[in-house]
Amino acid sequence: METLQGKKIENFQLKNSLSRIVDLINIDGPILSLFKGKNFNELYLFDWVDRNNLFNRWLIYRCNAEILNKFVDGQISHYDLFVNSENISYVVDIDYNITWNNIIEISKKDLSKNYFPSQEIFFDKLDCSNYPKLLEFLTKFQQLKQKNSDVKFLTSYLCFGNLLSDSFSSHTKIAKKLPVKSNEVPTNLFYSFSL
Repeated sequence: METLQGKKIENFQLKNSLSRIVDLINIDGPILSLFKGKNFNELYLFDWVDRNNLFNRWLIYRCNAEILNKFVDGQISHYDLFVNSENISYVVDIDYNITWNNIIEISKKDLSKNYFPSQEIFFDKLDCSNYPKLLEFLTKFQQLKQKNSDVKFLTSYLCFGNLLSDSFSSHTKIAKKLPVKSNEVPTNLFYSFSL
């Protein structure tokens, strides 16, 4: 296995917060596996990249659901899935007792090009360990993401509405103190605030 330069991690908290969903590529064993973090919106991929007599080496990286869907739909390759994921990855050597060893945080620019996935490999549902489960998970994930997006929009809308209401209210109070007739409103007053 190659020697890698990166930041050695002694206490890898992520390990205990991951749940395996499905192997996206499984040919005589997992090659690319999908995990979710404690927070439902965190997706991680375990990419098998190397081995020796003691360890299987895995590249772990966080991925975007939109990019993952493009991979599953066959629009992008395994390589594209990786290069469009987050820049920081983790390399972990896992032994046959499932003990994690030699955990390294590494950026893509410092990662050996031998560990980059092939541009020739595309998702094939026949290589997926449980394609129906993958589809169900991705559907639920998108629905939850949409609900969260709707809640964020509503929260922003309500906060923005309160902000406008508060701004208008305070400008009205200021306008009442200005020496103008009650039926005249100074136009520059309404252009004086910005959000």
